[in-house]
Amino acid sequence: MLFEYPLNERIRSQLRIEYLIQQMRDSGAATNSACLGFFRAVFELLEMLERGDLRQELIKDLEKQQQGLERWHGQPGVDQNALQQLQGELQQLISGLRAEPRLGQSLRDDRFLAALRQRFSIPGGHCCFDLPQLHLWLHQPQGERSKQMAEWLRQISLLSRGIAINLQMIRERAPMQQAIAKSGFYQDSAEDVQIVRIRLPQDQHLYPTVSGNRLRYTVRFHLPDDESQRAIEQDTSFEVAAC
Repeated sequence: MLFEYPLNERIRSQLRIEYLIQQMRDSGAATNSACLGFFRAVFELLEMLERGDLRQELIKDLEKQQQGLERWHGQPGVDQNALQQLQGELQQLISGLRAEPRLGQSLRDDRFLAALRQRFSIPGGHCCFDLPQLHLWLHQPQGERSKQMAEWLRQISLLSRGIAINLQMIRERAPMQQAIAKSGFYQDSAEDVQIVRIRLPQDQHLYPTVSGNRLRYTVRFHLPDDESQRAIEQDTSFEVAAC
């Protein structure tokens, strides 16, 4: 199993947005429950986009990635065509995000989604008597529902791709390395680290918690059925990448 822990608020938001967009993609139109999961993810995403200036923060991150690629020009063993293609994609994303007045605005302006969003905040508020328009939509042919859901996803494609490429480039900064948490405790430098990635065999039946600051981060391992929630005190082998 792979666990990821952000070490700053900006990356924390991007990981949450990535998670919500993946939920939207995974929620097919085959069942009513899957469709309801899609709408919940949409409304949680819109709520996140209304906090702070995620657009400007993402632009700055992509510009930093673009600048970091400059040092690879002319280096032996580097595919220069692939490098130029990646830089071109980054520039297109930056230009597109700058031209975007407000992330997710087309979803906010959708009258159908706006009507649903008001009721989804109420427990059980999407019953047929609360939202007859949703009840009707859920009984449309699956192909029609899938087409509409794909269109809503398309409207956030710029955001989705921008976050995906930024997180991918961060994750690829460091390979996984074997490590041992002595007595269940591990510590390492957090300088220039944005994401701590931890991989554990599933049969270990443990989960990690990470805390950190700009200087160091620490990892502790816990048993899921331990009511005290104390960290274990035994040596634990795992893989870690500080990206």
